[in-house]
Amino acid sequence: MRRHGIAPWVHSGSAWRWYDAPVPDELPIRQSWVWVFAPDGRVVMYVDDTGQAGLPGGTLEPFEQRDAAAASRREVREETQIELRGLRYLGYLRDAPPDGPACARVRMAAAIARVGRAATDPATGTVHRRLLVPPRLAAELCGWGPSATGQVDAALHAARSLGVAECAPGAPVEEIPVDGDAAPGRRPGR
Repeated sequence: MRRHGIAPWVHSGSAWRWYDAPVPDELPIRQSWVWVFAPDGRVVMYVDDTGQAGLPGGTLEPFEQRDAAAASRREVREETQIELRGLRYLGYLRDAPPDGPACARVRMAAAIARVGRAATDPATGTVHRRLLVPPRLAAELCGWGPSATGQVDAALHAARSLGVAECAPGAPVEEIPVDGDAAPGRRPGR
């Protein structure tokens, strides 16, 4: 974590409950985050200017209404300059904060189609670093605790259906070059 400047944290949603079902109509969708898989099975995480790491994604805009897929594509492009292939819905986490109404935080999975040059995120005004991280380590770095198990398993299942290789044991954390790459995380000889 030190080598990549990642600040550890315990996410406030560590007690959120995972549902591998469609979001009920009466539950507003607040956010959508994406497990973006490289060909070698690692996932993309971004690191913001404070050192916080996360999956790319974010808040749905009013014009997106309940379209978590549209929000996912937009947010991933804005934060990481990555174009997605095979976007799939995984499920959602139900968040019931004490100071507001309950909402859904959707999780999706996709494979990398293309990685562009790092650019400024219009929402934050910063250029995020982009890392390739083994999937279970990604959940740990986000501090999700027990609620991560179901979504990690769903993401790994989706990755297999997308033709993504299984992440090698002990795969390193690596930064995606600023200039981008047509296929980062490609296994040697492929």
